Amino acid sequence: MIDSDSVILALNVGACLLLATLAAWAVLDERIHEGVIVRAGLILVALGFAGIAIALLHGGSVTLQRAMGLLHAGIIVVLLGREWRAHRRRRPMRRRRRSDWIDLEDAQRMAVRSGSRWRLW
Repeated sequence: MIDSDSVILALNVGACLLLATLAAWAVLDERIHEGVIVRAGLILVALGFAGIAIALLHGGSVTLQRAMGLLHAGIIVVLLGREWRAHRRRRPMRRRRRSDWIDLEDAQRMAVRSGSRWRLW
């Protein structure tokens, strides 16, 4: 007869292996463009989940603690990489030229009247 502990263990190992596979797929897929830092974090996450599955099967508490540390380090690296990418996207608005807001002919006439023939900003 199958006891409930072995069913829970099998579900936990299966879930860890599934999550490790999904993280590895995210690293290897060419359509996902996350950058080097986030990919390194996803590699750590995949290795962490695989290590947890192995530790659950073989019952090593030290191995489980190391795998959890690897998983936590990967999650931190992924979060820091995403925040860094979002921070790099927030750039100050570039200075607008007059020709961005009015017709180019009007800007040329204004520049000629002001004494600088082609200076439009």
